[in-house]
Amino acid sequence: MGTCSYILIGTEKGMKETCDSTCHGAGRALSRAKSRRNFDYKDVLERLEEMEIAICVASRKVVVEEAPKS
Repeated sequence: MGTCSYILIGTEKGMKETCDSTCHGAGRALSRAKSRRNFDYKDVLERLEEMEIAICVASRKVVVEEAPKS
């Protein structure tokens, strides 16, 4: 979270060749475990609010795992 996102749609030929799959890597700087150790839930929420990013999650853990610097 925190940077631009793109929605990709494969070509018909490409989708057939890859069983309708596409690359989806996050390009993480930190593992989820390191993010949980290094970031505080409230700090992450404040940063997201400053960036005008609204979230709805089932667990606080997910917020920290997806912190912009993760």
